[in-house]
Amino acid sequence: MTMRHAHSGRHAVPFLLASAVVATAACTGAKAPPPKPVIPVATTTVRRAPVPITLTANGSVSPMQTANVSSQVDGIITRVNFQEGQDVEKGQVLFQIDARPYEAAYNQAKANVSRDSASAAYATIEASRYDSLVVKDYVTKEQADQERMTAAAAAATVLSDAAQLASAKFNLDNTTVRAPIAGRTGNLLVRTGNLVHGAAATPLVVINQIHPILVQFAVPAISLSDIQKYSAGGALTVTVYQVASQQSTPTPPAAGAQPTTGADPSGDNPAGTAVAPANGAQPGKSGRRHGGGAPGAAANGPPNVSSGAGASPSAGGGSGAGGAPGAATDSGAVAAGTTDDASGGGPPGGGVYGAATDVQAAGPGITGSLSFVNNAIDTATGTVLLKATFANAKGELWPGEYVATVLRLFVQQGALVVPPQAVMTGQQGTYVFVIDTKTNIAQQRPVVIQRSTDTLDVISSGVAEGEHVVTDGQSRLQNGAKVNVRAVTGGGGATPSTTAAPVAANHPRTTS
Repeated sequence: MTMRHAHSGRHAVPFLLASAVVATAACTGAKAPPPKPVIPVATTTVRRAPVPITLTANGSVSPMQTANVSSQVDGIITRVNFQEGQDVEKGQVLFQIDARPYEAAYNQAKANVSRDSASAAYATIEASRYDSLVVKDYVTKEQADQERMTAAAAAATVLSDAAQLASAKFNLDNTTVRAPIAGRTGNLLVRTGNLVHGAAATPLVVINQIHPILVQFAVPAISLSDIQKYSAGGALTVTVYQVASQQSTPTPPAAGAQPTTGADPSGDNPAGTAVAPANGAQPGKSGRRHGGGAPGAAANGPPNVSSGAGASPSAGGGSGAGGAPGAATDSGAVAAGTTDDASGGGPPGGGVYGAATDVQAAGPGITGSLSFVNNAIDTATGTVLLKATFANAKGELWPGEYVATVLRLFVQQGALVVPPQAVMTGQQGTYVFVIDTKTNIAQQRPVVIQRSTDTLDVISSGVAEGEHVVTDGQSRLQNGAKVNVRAVTGGGGATPSTTAAPVAANHPRTTS
């Protein structure tokens, strides 16, 4: 009897504890934690594409030739035969200087030649006569020698007169000032009625040859071996982009152009967010974001160019540093006015690789060819000077203009690529979120970026062809999170053109 009572007491204790827990829960009204929300994301497919390998730098436009047109004689300008800023041909008459004093000097020199030529002819005859008389001893040998000397002096006088005549003719001809080269005239510095001097330091006008024209730029000396290697097969292609301030008013899209695609409202950024580097953002990978913070600036136009010739080019438009949202969508959409390859210049809203964040491409790229590699490296900057020649038939490039230059070395075929928006940067390096298409589970995976263009990141390891990576919505993702794929962008970004000049690459050194 006693034993059965003790056994019942052991089971009563757990029962009382369970009853207390149920009573406590009933009193507090607590509920079970809700399931984690499904995160909407946009994805794209890892693929292989040809990617051009390029070098970028800041460049300046310079004329093929420059001529400071000056007067070689003194006189009053009586006529100007051109308009300021006019294109002139070689040999075209530009100025007329009062020629009357020089015509008089020329006529006088011409008369002197005629007079002294007659005297020289008579002296020659006399010398011949005395030579025949000295044989018969009719005159002395001394007299004959004297006549020969007189004839020789007369001939020398004729030569002197001929030189003076040539000098007078030269001065007379130079009263007509002609264009020494073909090109475009600048500001007219001396006008009609002014007295000019042959030794004056101020030119009459300056002519610049702009068809063709040169662009000079400097690249790091470490790239010289690659330039020599790939230029052995022919002239390398150089593309330049004119730049403009970001504060300028964007060019409206042409009639019939596709509207700009903004970010999905359910994504990281509000619809209609502009495609431009965030304020204060430093040049970095286009669309690259740090950690799980808000997105940075995406770049679908030309990439940002680093300031200073020869500086290591960056990879694209500014990056958001994990803080407040940047000024760009990471949906991978291409803005109106851009091209779907790397040959286009992009709209004024696009950045340019290698330049500071306050410049933008002002138009499409202009293509030329590398024509000069300097014979020495600048030891002060560690760069080598290059020059490219452009036909400039329409006058797009102007002397003194600053441009962003892109030198294409070769095209890497079959590179594994993803759009820059898919790659994020954390404390452990760069990574992407890979989506399991069967379970819609996001997996964080580290990747190694070999190099970048404006629209693509070349991946050397970390993902495989055909896998799906997130391009928008990463800021709310965690490893193992459930996702809802709301949009699929086209195949890992635009494919850089292999026939036209690429926009840019972010690495000054290349891999073969």
